[in-house]
Amino acid sequence: MAISIQECGRGSYVWEDFEVPAHARGGQVTLNLHDHLAAYTPKRPGAYLRISSDRFGLEAGVDRQLEDAEDTRSRLHWGSFAKVYRENDTSSCKKCKVSKPDGSIDWIVLRP
Repeated sequence: MAISIQECGRGSYVWEDFEVPAHARGGQVTLNLHDHLAAYTPKRPGAYLRISSDRFGLEAGVDRQLEDAEDTRSRLHWGSFAKVYRENDTSSCKKCKVSKPDGSIDWIVLRP
């Protein structure tokens, strides 16, 4: 779901259907979207599940995430998931080994 923030008069911003006060702009703000999500019904809800490390390949972490997602979907009265995206044992970054001209080795972390 793409969210657009637009500036409106009086030095405040509007994020979809509620106003973000001027003191909250540009800083870190935690927004409780549950009430707004409860009023929103997606046409095709989906779930994205990801665990960085699953050493034994049991997929228990993504299974727990799916249970949580199903509970949330049910609580919000959304229809069944159109698609469930599972990324088990998938890190959010890659490590690259780099050999320097002096023979030493460094590791570089790449973030997609």
